[in-house]
Amino acid sequence: MTNLLRTWQSEALFLAGPIVTGDSLARSMISAVMGAGKSRLILEMAKQWRLHRHGHLVITTPTIALVEQLSRSLADGGVLAGLRYTHGETHPGDHRVLLACNNSAPELAWDLCCLGYPCDLWIVDEAHRTECATMVETNRLLAPRAVVGLTATPYLPEKIRSLGLFVDLLYDYDWKRALADGVIVPWRVVNWDGEDTDIETACLNMIKKTEGPGIVNALTIDDAELCAKTLTEQGIPTKAIHSQVCTTARRVFLRELEKGSLRALVHVDVLREGVDLPWLRWLCLRRPARNRVAAIQELGRVLRAAPRKTEAIILDPRDQLAEMSLSYEAALGGSQELADELSPRRRREDMTPGEIATELLHISDPAVRVHRTIGEVRAILRRLEAEGHLDRQVKRGSWRYLEATDRQRQALSRLSWIARRMGPLGPLWIEASELAELKRGEVSDLLELALFFARKGGDT
Repeated sequence: MTNLLRTWQSEALFLAGPIVTGDSLARSMISAVMGAGKSRLILEMAKQWRLHRHGHLVITTPTIALVEQLSRSLADGGVLAGLRYTHGETHPGDHRVLLACNNSAPELAWDLCCLGYPCDLWIVDEAHRTECATMVETNRLLAPRAVVGLTATPYLPEKIRSLGLFVDLLYDYDWKRALADGVIVPWRVVNWDGEDTDIETACLNMIKKTEGPGIVNALTIDDAELCAKTLTEQGIPTKAIHSQVCTTARRVFLRELEKGSLRALVHVDVLREGVDLPWLRWLCLRRPARNRVAAIQELGRVLRAAPRKTEAIILDPRDQLAEMSLSYEAALGGSQELADELSPRRRREDMTPGEIATELLHISDPAVRVHRTIGEVRAILRRLEAEGHLDRQVKRGSWRYLEATDRQRQALSRLSWIARRMGPLGPLWIEASELAELKRGEVSDLLELALFFARKGGDT
């Protein structure tokens, strides 16, 4: 590990210094793009804390893999942390620095509370994961004197509803600086440009044309295994990596991917967040993204800079990034637009499709209502596909942006009766008279949802 800190790490450490040393009782967040080196900053804060404090430092991170990765980084820097996660448990009295998985954090906090050990500082890795009951309980039991959170996708303070954990954004290292510093590389999005086909055929052909090691996402374990088998049979050596693959096997597969023995790994949520694989060259967005934050975290796996790496390739056969309006800036964090989307007023994960549809009725501007409705229709289609209710074809990306056809408009008019079968989603129906400004792909989405209800009825 190099002794030299990056400029942004030094600046953030300087600003966080009063919190770390106990001179400030702030609850602050540090935002830095994926791959910027947040683990090193955590190490330096831990080292600085040891010089000034006498209670306990608690560090939390979301997953088992991140606990093990962060534990190694701390140990390499001379900080031995007690662990609390699925694969290990250390008594709080044996270490002043304690590292826990989010799921095990309330248990650790309870032990500290019962033993009367004060928590001087709580460092929250991947701080965007704090809006959940587990972290609320951890915060209550720890009663930390100060909190520092680190994330690439921050919630701005005034937007947080269920957990007012952070009061201010202390430091923001955005994508422009990271790109200029050579911390990340620019990306290039490749869309499907062939004939209408299924997702497997589209991904296979796109991967064949892409060089270097890459990763592919999958919906389920069975889906990942089948995809890996198909790619291997087509001359692309691939392994599946998921929760049923042991840690040792995962490390072997990753080494084989880096060395070139494998060309790809198909994963189910295990290579999405906090995994440091700077040598990856491409990412295939095979499955529909659940939401923008999930897509952002996934993109972060392939953006890290590495020797002789000039760009990251994003294979996007569904044109998801365009559908979710993910610009480079929004995808890399620090975007007010993204923060607004995560705000309580617009947080779609907390609303049913019916509630969203009803909300749209109150938008007075017809053009705005139609635009917002199309976005919600796409989100519902992605959800239906992710849950296995739809098997959508992959179409040429440019096709979506052509002018809608008279045949499409006529078909939608003939299907107007379906609005009555959509139940609480009825307000999502758009009349043919409102279609003037919609593109071919947008009208196609409306038709696809209408036909789903025609076949399945009103249950979603």
